[in-house]
Amino acid sequence: MNLKYNDEIKSIENCPSRNEKGNLKLYRCVENPITEKSFEPHAVLHKPRFRDNCQAWGISMFSDLNTAKQILKNLSVKKRETINIKSIASGLITDNDGIKHSSKNSKHYTFYPKIDVDLISKFAIEYDDE
Repeated sequence: MNLKYNDEIKSIENCPSRNEKGNLKLYRCVENPITEKSFEPHAVLHKPRFRDNCQAWGISMFSDLNTAKQILKNLSVKKRETINIKSIASGLITDNDGIKHSSKNSKHYTFYPKIDVDLISKFAIEYDDE
């Protein structure tokens, strides 16, 4: 599977460690309107700090709207202003879109999209905090 940031991900041993099968509706804190910047992983946003962290090359998403709202509420003012994250979008992620990795927190997923997946068209604003 050819993932976005494939070279960086493959350079980390056992990354990603597993893939959850099946379709999932996932939520992501995003800009409004949604741009590519809404789907940049921490490893890109905070170079080179997280370059050796597998999960930092994926995109944090959540399995329910209330959890995403809590994350949005807890974002720092600086992050809200710099990245302009003020909304929550949802999208149906399938096995063909990439790798979905669930963490210890059962409501958090790290999603590693395939290189050809258009996340902007897959996601739609579901909640706006303004």
